[in-house]
Amino acid sequence: MTAEPIATTPEVTARVVDGALRAIARFGLAKLTVDDVAREAGISRATLYRYFPGRGAVLAAVVRSETERLQRGLDDALAETTTLAESLAAAAAYGARAFTGHEALQYLLETEPGAVLPHLCFSGADSLLRVAADRIAPHLCRFMGPLEARRTGEWLARIVLSYGVAPSAGPAEAAVLGAVSEFVIPAAEERATRSGG
Repeated sequence: MTAEPIATTPEVTARVVDGALRAIARFGLAKLTVDDVAREAGISRATLYRYFPGRGAVLAAVVRSETERLQRGLDDALAETTTLAESLAAAAAYGARAFTGHEALQYLLETEPGAVLPHLCFSGADSLLRVAADRIAPHLCRFMGPLEARRTGEWLARIVLSYGVAPSAGPAEAAVLGAVSEFVIPAAEERATRSGG
């Protein structure tokens, strides 16, 4: 069954991305088909293929969309912060919620860890951590120099990622905030003071 006709490419992309995320959260990646995505998106297979040449293009659109969504969420989480400590806590809390609240990612971690962990651990995490540091650093430059902001952003991302991949017994957000409050905030404030930020 298909929904109303689709007018624009952005609308198609949004529907396909949402449908793909729902399908991944239900079926995982190994069994994911274009038919599953089309069904979840409420569009025909032909419509999906008109805009996306195949499964790889759909997954690339999902990665782009989720990256943009995470950046907007981070920007929103840090928009009202006025101190370094508030900014670090807000970024950490948002990161923990985004990681643990992402249904498709959590399903994959539970059922197909081999599809995700190579991108989240060891050398595979390097690219992810660079991107995270680059996205967090501009928000921290209000309080410290650019190099210190980038290093602090990466440190923060490493903590969120560590707790996300290997969750503790309690809620991930509380664990992340505890580590950030105890270790990251005091060290970052000291670095900011030393660097004149």
